[in-house]
Amino acid sequence: MAGGNKYSLSYSGTTNVKDRFGQIISMTQIQPGELVDIVYSAHSKVLLEVSVSEETWTNTGIIKYSIDKARKIIQIGSEKYKYTKDLVMISQGKVIEMIDLNSKDVLTMKGRGKTVNSIIVEKGHGYVRLENESAFIDGFVEVGQSVILPVTENMLITVGEGDYNLRITNHGIGGTKPVTVLRDEEVVVDVGDLYDGTEMTGDIAFTITPSNAKLYINGEEKNYGELINLSYGVHQILIEADGYETLSRYLNVGQPLASIEIMLEKKEDTAQSSSSSSSSTSSQKTSTSSSSSSSSSRGSSSSTQRRPIPMTSSIVRNSSTSSSKSSSSSSSSSSSSSSSSTSSSSTYENISSDVIQSSTMNKIFIDGPEGAEVYMDGNYKGIAPTNFKKEIGSHEIILRQEGYRTKSYTVEIENEEGDVTFSFSPLIRQEE
Repeated sequence: MAGGNKYSLSYSGTTNVKDRFGQIISMTQIQPGELVDIVYSAHSKVLLEVSVSEETWTNTGIIKYSIDKARKIIQIGSEKYKYTKDLVMISQGKVIEMIDLNSKDVLTMKGRGKTVNSIIVEKGHGYVRLENESAFIDGFVEVGQSVILPVTENMLITVGEGDYNLRITNHGIGGTKPVTVLRDEEVVVDVGDLYDGTEMTGDIAFTITPSNAKLYINGEEKNYGELINLSYGVHQILIEADGYETLSRYLNVGQPLASIEIMLEKKEDTAQSSSSSSSSTSSQKTSTSSSSSSSSSRGSSSSTQRRPIPMTSSIVRNSSTSSSKSSSSSSSSSSSSSSSSTSSSSTYENISSDVIQSSTMNKIFIDGPEGAEVYMDGNYKGIAPTNFKKEIGSHEIILRQEGYRTKSYTVEIENEEGDVTFSFSPLIRQEE
């Protein structure tokens, strides 16, 4: 309730229940997380009337969002909303905490005005464990269109529930298997039979603007005036040219032939200088020249945060911020400044602009639950209690133990000196 008060109220067949249009409905039609207006007896604690609030909004199918806990701001796409301590979060009819939300979840949010009042998890997440993966260590595993990770020993991958194709490669050797991920459940995929020693390769035709740009693939300069043959799997590409922003991406090769078109963005200072010159020479003619140059400056500023990071860093698919545009029906991203064209089996990945900082001295301590396997961002860290190197930023901690339900938490590691300690709730025993 408004003000943060919590009440337990009863209802009966005489309770008047209405939808937002005033039509009579049953109480079972009101789902947990719904925003309602109520009338109740303060004496008997009995609901007299329940009606779905009219002045509310509902946003469903949310997959792109961010939560700023310090400022209590939730961003959905380009829109920002606030939330308070009264925010209610629901998953499978039960109240959860914000730490229980996972970036792979699909959410519904409900609110009034610019405030989010409730979050409901529409589709949750499960886990994929690789078996007999030793031949693929240091290669890459891809699950669907949203998860691409370096293969590490004993890794556990969080994936949104659904049906996917899992593809794993190392030096062009590998293959694909179908996988079904169920909420809160773990599926084991044996990939040992996919390593048959036969290397698969594909030819890539690059078209790059400006034409004098240099192309590096896995650190080696390439002549893109001709087809470039690459092994199946993930490769790091870096493109640079004087006066232009350096572009660093991952390229996932998965078919015999594909073409990619890339336009680099001019550096901000170059664009501003060019704009100022253009504006000063034509400002007495029309007012549209200065307006155009201002737009150019804003357009190029969006890429100033992009910078190359090592191959071992995390890969993120972020379709709304990528500077590439794919012609594939299964993989696309929007951009106003640069584009690439690939087939559906060769995807062009956006690298996160948030470079994770780390401390060589400080550590993250996981005290409990004792005996649980601990994973961070899919990588095995040990058996709790355990500790490992502290890394600044948002991370996913997964806890797994035989006979218990696997559980994941999203944690924020602040950029502060000192160790960080977590002690999570005991895992829930699996039902027989």
